[in-house]
Amino acid sequence: GQAGPKGVAGLTVRQRANLTDMIRSQITPCWNPPVAEGNSGHVTVLMRISLDRAGGVSGTPSVSRITGRTPANAAYANALSSSVRRAVLRCSPLTLSAELYDAWANVELNFDPKDVS
Repeated sequence: GQAGPKGVAGLTVRQRANLTDMIRSQITPCWNPPVAEGNSGHVTVLMRISLDRAGGVSGTPSVSRITGRTPANAAYANALSSSVRRAVLRCSPLTLSAELYDAWANVELNFDPKDVS
């Protein structure tokens, strides 16, 4: 057998993108972002997620960054980040390749409500 790459450093850019897309595609169906109001602007949430070997969420997903947040849309930005956290927890456990565990044990994913149709 051929040994798989260890950790994110061992993955190509394409493999990292594919892994990120695979994780996001499993979380997005569980995500119900709040409806943006006229003054909400374009807000995105970068969420840090720790996963155990079974694909379950370990600890509480945390917000790394919120882009587009202003005093006028702070309530919307908070609701958006809460909706992402709920989606991550609701869709757990994720189905991921065990041999790439080191690459997906701790991930940061960007969530943009414009990506949800």
